[in-house]
Amino acid sequence: EAEAEAEAAEPAELATGAPARNKLMPRMDISAHWHAFPPVEVLAAACESELRELGLGYRAKFVRNAAVKLVAAAEREGFESGAAYLLSLRSRPRSEVISALLALDGVGPKVADCVALFSLDQVDAIPARG
Repeated sequence: EAEAEAEAAEPAELATGAPARNKLMPRMDISAHWHAFPPVEVLAAACESELRELGLGYRAKFVRNAAVKLVAAAEREGFESGAAYLLSLRSRPRSEVISALLALDGVGPKVADCVALFSLDQVDAIPARG
């Protein structure tokens, strides 16, 4: 009930998020159209310079290398795509999930725990402070 009252007290535009999104779009240099994140295979095939041009900066190297490793893991384990491989981690033991994530360039223990908890259904993963 309190939630409903709080929602009713907000202006309609805040509840829908439309004006907030419209205010952010010029600052974020994005259009009104939303796009899905590219498939792992597309990222693996991209050159680091292409990813840098998209605004990834120093992260471009890590994104590309992680994508290459995910494609290789998918092929090695017989999955049709990097996404299918990643989804398969949801049903694996936490130690295996963390090991797979730590094998990716730029992923440390805290990020691995966060990804395991928030994306891979590993509810016992508690991200370390720091």
